[in-house]
Amino acid sequence: SPTTWPTPPWPDGIHVDCRQNGGAQVCAWVSNGSPARYTNVTVYGRLIVGAAAISGAGEHTVWHYRSTTPTEDCITGADGIGHCTRNIGGASSGYQVDVDVDITHGGSVYHAETWFTPE
Repeated sequence: SPTTWPTPPWPDGIHVDCRQNGGAQVCAWVSNGSPARYTNVTVYGRLIVGAAAISGAGEHTVWHYRSTTPTEDCITGADGIGHCTRNIGGASSGYQVDVDVDITHGGSVYHAETWFTPE
């Protein structure tokens, strides 16, 4: 019979998006939901499969600004969380920047999304 895993709790954070995919949970969130222009923003991604945090998984983020879509890559740590940080430069004030978060593990890609709106 299949193993049933408890649903991991959602992380604390800003603009948290968690998605279940079978026995896996992927979550994304940001360090600041309304950052000042020319400051750093960190996008977090967490992957838990079964009851285990996945360490060493590749995290790929795509940042959807008004006129550009840069990417940032990082790796999940022992807690299953990756920390991808970028300086947002002169991002358009009041424009919601959506960020796609994809974490790859065991041949599968797990997707979540988060966002922030520069002041």
